[in-house]
Amino acid sequence: GIYCKNTPTTNYAKTNNEKSIFISSIGNLSPKQIEYMEALKAHLDRLGIKTLSLNKDEYRNSGQIIGIQSKIAKANGVIIVGLRNLLVKEGVYRPSSSESRTINNMWLPTSWNNIEAGIASALNKPILVIHQTELNDGIFNKDINDTRISHIEAQICSSDFKKELNKWIHENI
Repeated sequence: GIYCKNTPTTNYAKTNNEKSIFISSIGNLSPKQIEYMEALKAHLDRLGIKTLSLNKDEYRNSGQIIGIQSKIAKANGVIIVGLRNLLVKEGVYRPSSSESRTINNMWLPTSWNNIEAGIASALNKPILVIHQTELNDGIFNKDINDTRISHIEAQICSSDFKKELNKWIHENI
């Protein structure tokens, strides 16, 4: 499991000004990814922040984008959690282009991360991108420089992770 040596805190009653964050992640998590997501949500809960998400079984056969947009619109901010979803053993990245290259053992996130990040951006929501180091395409490209997008690596038990997460929440939520 994930143990982060959290010190006990006193829980105070939440006010009507409850803050919430939409969390984008893959729908079918591995046991380790479940532990990671539970630890992240528990940390946010300790800070008095409600988490919103759309579980895999909540996606409708039609109108998925409107459902996502509705949930994101209710949130004060969005956290895009990039986790390993698809392993490309062998392939060609951007074939027939000047950027064409062979790839081997490349991990990709769920494509819904980029869709949900786009919706959040269109709704002018602050976005925090948390991702595993090997993910570096689309919203996970570390070279993206936007005032509404912040990046941190997915080391949830590190003091730097918590410090950066708390700083982002304080400045944006």
